Amino acid sequence: MLEEQYKNSIAIKHCNRWYNKEDYGKKLTENLLLLLTRIRKGQYQA
Repeated sequence: MLEEQYKNSIAIKHCNRWYNKEDYGKKLTENLLLLLTRIRKGQYQA
């Protein structure tokens, strides 16, 4: 599901910083795992 959202996006906000799709995608699996970890710990802020 997260990978589908990535494919449909133009830019991604990660750790209060905006990334273009290509830069974020270079480490997509790692970035998504970090995101899930932050969500589970309650540290994610949209």
